[in-house]
Amino acid sequence: PPPCLSRCRVPPRCHHSSGRPHRCHAAGPCPPCQQPCGVPLACGHKCRQPCHDSVPELDLSAASWARRSRDMSLEEALVPLMPAPFRIEEVSACPPCTEMTSRPCLGNHLQEQRLCSEQPWFSCGRPCGNLLPCGNHTCRSECHRVQFCRTLQDLERMFQAVDEDQGEDGEDHVGAEDEEAAQARDCRECSLSCMRPRPQGCKHRCPWPCHFEPCPPCFELVHVRCHCEQTLLTYACCEVLSWSLCGGIDAENPFLRCPQACHKSFQGCPHMCPVKCHPGPCPPCARPDVNVRCRCGRNKKQLPCKDVWIEGKQVVLDCTEACTAAQSSAAELEPADPPPPADAPPAETTEPVAEPPMDLRERRQEKRRKREAEAEERMRRDEAARERKAWRRRCRWRSVVIAFVVAFVCVVLWMLFLLLRR
Repeated sequence: PPPCLSRCRVPPRCHHSSGRPHRCHAAGPCPPCQQPCGVPLACGHKCRQPCHDSVPELDLSAASWARRSRDMSLEEALVPLMPAPFRIEEVSACPPCTEMTSRPCLGNHLQEQRLCSEQPWFSCGRPCGNLLPCGNHTCRSECHRVQFCRTLQDLERMFQAVDEDQGEDGEDHVGAEDEEAAQARDCRECSLSCMRPRPQGCKHRCPWPCHFEPCPPCFELVHVRCHCEQTLLTYACCEVLSWSLCGGIDAENPFLRCPQACHKSFQGCPHMCPVKCHPGPCPPCARPDVNVRCRCGRNKKQLPCKDVWIEGKQVVLDCTEACTAAQSSAAELEPADPPPPADAPPAETTEPVAEPPMDLRERRQEKRRKREAEAEERMRRDEAARERKAWRRRCRWRSVVIAFVVAFVCVVLWMLFLLLRR
């Protein structure tokens, strides 16, 4: 018989509602479906691959003209032969999605066109750059996932919330969600030490690691001198720095007073300040009983220091009539010298003149020279003692070596003597 020119009326066996139109065929299966799959994927896109349903093989010979009854149409004959229609759940697994989408990196530095089926997150290799909790540095690790991009305003709000959540008993009342958020920080903590500038006058480093809040007070021990510079006092560095707000160390400060007297030397006299440890310059010397004498030493008085020492020089009293009478009587009691020979030249008569008193500067220089001479003499004696000690040590070692050599020679000679006797 001639071939049938009608369209094939066999329904599609895949999940599509209609197949590709083709002519009626007496034997063999229908051609495979070439339509796009179109099944929604998990990402939201539709599968663009050709239909890939697993179609069962059907025997359509029972629905042929020769085998079906005359009163049964072709559609009625195909109904018992056709399998149940496909459901979306029964469609075989679709291949990965091939759609191109814009994907950001882990740190949101850039976006790239990548396949939808590939890993959604990737590292661009750049430094993270997210602000660390210290608020001073940024994360230098390779691009990684961040929970949120921090700013200085975020850190200020966070620390303000912590201060508000802290109870009166000093315990933190932070909820479980806050604790989990704190543990979920992906950027590492700053491992650097605090590099903030210290207050003026503080030479110590901050004991905390790099932090956002203000630095704590410095409690390092500092040694300072009292006002008279005789006693070494120990205070915390923050206490010493607080004095600068009250006028500095040279101002009146009860913490820099020691129980000793000042004992600083006055500028115009050899006395020392008897006032208790005090700041600033010493008051004028108020000593009322300073001895002053005349040139011969017989006339003596006690006057205030300000009348005895004037511009660094000591005042000398004038000799009285009693001094002159005492000198003349002393001259009469001395034995008379023998008369000089006739050819001797006339002796020059010189009256003894008292040496002028030494001023304060000369006295201090003389004392300094004496101290230097005593120090040199002490150093010379110490050096001689060290040399004697070293010489004794060398002699001791030499005597040990000589004794060892003599003993060795004696042993050798004794052994030779024994060998010769044999």
